[in-house]
Amino acid sequence: MGKIKIFDFIDTKTGEKFSGTKMELAAHAGISNSTVCARIKTGRLVATEIGTIDNSPKLIFTRIVNGKPDVFVGTKMAAAKYYGLTDWGFRRGIEKGEIIVDDSAIVHNNNNNNKKDPLYFITNRKSDPETKRKLTKRMYGVIYAMGI
Repeated sequence: MGKIKIFDFIDTKTGEKFSGTKMELAAHAGISNSTVCARIKTGRLVATEIGTIDNSPKLIFTRIVNGKPDVFVGTKMAAAKYYGLTDWGFRRGIEKGEIIVDDSAIVHNNNNNNKKDPLYFITNRKSDPETKRKLTKRMYGVIYAMGI
């Protein structure tokens, strides 16, 4: 995740114009992203870059300083820089509870990714390899969403 380029696209065959990202064009035209790239490479689509957008996940970080909350909205790295902490110090602050992270974006991301595969902790019987794989996959999904 990071910055995504925005283009003005012109289809040389039909003369149709479109502004947006490559993925948005693919969804609009009903083709795959690789087809869009292939058409740009062959010259059927003329793509002119007009800018970029930031699609990094935004979280709300709150740190209590002198009894007042200091709130920052952005990515983990930007929050660490804003608070003047190293990455290690920032993670320690979160672990100790000195920095509070609004986890609504994390919960939303987990709910969207795993609607068909709910997490069940099995404690009263021996688990099989498939269940262990599912639990491990879910655990890594949660860790990735938390940004750890």
